Amino acid sequence: MIQIEKILFPTDFSDHSNHALDYAIEFAKRFRAKIILTHIVAVPTYIASYEINVDLTSMRETLVESAEKMLDELTRKLLAQGVESETHTAIGNSFVEIVRLAKEQNVDLIILGTHGWGALKHLLLGSTAERVVRKAPCPVLTVHNPQHEFVHPSELTESKTTLALSN
Repeated sequence: MIQIEKILFPTDFSDHSNHALDYAIEFAKRFRAKIILTHIVAVPTYIASYEINVDLTSMRETLVESAEKMLDELTRKLLAQGVESETHTAIGNSFVEIVRLAKEQNVDLIILGTHGWGALKHLLLGSTAERVVRKAPCPVLTVHNPQHEFVHPSELTESKTTLALSN
């Protein structure tokens, strides 16, 4: 039998992540698992140009404090639903920190939302979810935005077919 005791849930606080959180909550309830909420702050440490030199340390600290407050709100939401959780914040590359935390915490499952970007944006920016799937030490459940859910062709009516083809 598969035993899931710890679920890692990385969030960027977007609608995509909020949708994926519903899945994490359901898994946690069914397996009586703990959810480890995490947010990775990714900002450069220093910006330099001819016109301006900016130390981003205070910006980074503000972003971490803000993330911790939002994670605390999610913790309260989980507690209200009877789900145990803990929070972690980190600074760095999202996929590297997610994989590191998964190993460090010995998690059984990672659940994360995907943005469903188009091919060009994906090519230029890459995909955190894709990299996590490749490098994670455990299974990964990726949850797509509900606006992009799969519709079987047999379920399409003529008007939906036109709409689907135009997207």
